[in-house]
Amino acid sequence: MRSPLNASDPTFVADTGPGPSPILEPDVLYQAELDGARFDRRGWDTDFSRHTVPFDSILSGGVGRDGIPPIDNPTFETIEEAESVMDALEPVVTFKIGGEARAYPLAILTWHEVVNDVVAACPSP
Repeated sequence: MRSPLNASDPTFVADTGPGPSPILEPDVLYQAELDGARFDRRGWDTDFSRHTVPFDSILSGGVGRDGIPPIDNPTFETIEEAESVMDALEPVVTFKIGGEARAYPLAILTWHEVVNDVVAACPSP
């Protein structure tokens, strides 16, 4: 019978749940490889010493952090006004809360991804 689990035992594997891999030992030579990496790491609070993917296999996915501006003060048009600039079958994201309805065209969300909006705001106390 095996002795109780001991993290110093070389056969010990931490139970990380349904994740893809056990806890890895730090790669002591990671910094040189990371310095030559082709992705932006500014703003990341990550222990890059523990990795399974070679850094030269990681490519940027597009614009950098905070590179996509949100829509902070959206303005809305009536359905009649929108008909002049939108096709009748253009896809939109819609919702209704507290009697207020919104429709955000996917053509706009594709570029901005985030809309900071207040819908059915509660009155101030």
